Amino acid sequence: MSFNPKKKPYFRVNASGFIPQRKIEEFLIAHQNWMDKQLLQLNENCELTVFGEKTEVVIIPYKSNKAIHKDNVLYLYQKDVDDKDVSVKLLTNYWKKSLREYIEENRFYYERVTGKKNVEFSYRLMTSRYGSCRPDKDKISLSTYLALFSPDIIDSVVFHEYAHFKQANHSSRFYKVLLEYYPDYYARNKELKKISLRNPEDYLK
Repeated sequence: MSFNPKKKPYFRVNASGFIPQRKIEEFLIAHQNWMDKQLLQLNENCELTVFGEKTEVVIIPYKSNKAIHKDNVLYLYQKDVDDKDVSVKLLTNYWKKSLREYIEENRFYYERVTGKKNVEFSYRLMTSRYGSCRPDKDKISLSTYLALFSPDIIDSVVFHEYAHFKQANHSSRFYKVLLEYYPDYYARNKELKKISLRNPEDYLK
């Protein structure tokens, strides 16, 4: 399953060199409301969520670097609170840890539904897809971005990958298997397509 993380939002105006600066400014003023709405929507998409729940990020000076999530707040304890690279690493490592724990907690559920056991999971910050499957190796790789989503969406992606153990391509047989595993797949996939992901550092603003 794939996605395209968007870059930091901005507006670019392309105009002929013969158009006066005043005309360009008038155009921008006339379309200000529309631009504000677009930026507002993008900012909402930048809100950090953990398993679908809105989460505030608080960076706190501390003697060591660590991340603790409590009561919908993700506390990033850092030696240097201004070091954005450390903040991003703490955030993405937290995604990875949380997703791994979720998968392990639900492994028996996946095995019971699919009949497939001894699957090896790996986790990394994939930027081109949510998951991938290696049927020949009994391996599933998941993007740590999944830690942002609700459990229902995570499960839909996991079952998508499990279905590849029976059918490698996305044929009609593949979707028949997938719907047997997860009947609500299309509804969850529709929700997933509405989500606009950002670069990790954008969730820290």
